[in-house]
Amino acid sequence: MAAAAPPMVGQRVPTIDKKKYQTIFPQYIDANLGPKYGRRLTKTQSVESPTLEEMVLSLRQLGYTEVYVNPRASLPCAQSQLRQVPAPRGAIKVAIKLPADAHYIKKSDFDVQTRDITVEGLPNKSEVLRRMAEIIKTRVVNRPQPINMTPAHQPKEGSGNAIKGPSAPAASKRR
Repeated sequence: MAAAAPPMVGQRVPTIDKKKYQTIFPQYIDANLGPKYGRRLTKTQSVESPTLEEMVLSLRQLGYTEVYVNPRASLPCAQSQLRQVPAPRGAIKVAIKLPADAHYIKKSDFDVQTRDITVEGLPNKSEVLRRMAEIIKTRVVNRPQPINMTPAHQPKEGSGNAIKGPSAPAASKRR
């Protein structure tokens, strides 16, 4: 019997094992927010206003097959902040590491075994977030690019068409 495809945005999230999945919120990679408001990457690594669809596509490109979207969930600290009204909604559940009890039997209480990763080369959530943001920046087509705020034409100093401010006295004395 073939497994059902994971739900996309707008579909109901099935009951899943919480130990198996980690939650990723769009605020984690949003360049418009500060660390106080949920961003976990640097501004240069982050993406401006990522959408759930872009995040799901980037996770699939990284090799994750079990990706679940919960469009109603929101980052807890975003629910009470006045910076973004209304608070952004949506969360993605993804299996970054296997559950601790799924692959290893402890030999003693002192046995400290780490959990196996599900996709080779992505050992933790921080690396997954970095690679997601990189994919969204480079590979998602029709993504709005940041606006360059430098003027297209800057007149040279000493040219006749330069805008000059009010002239100040050459030597001003301070008291």
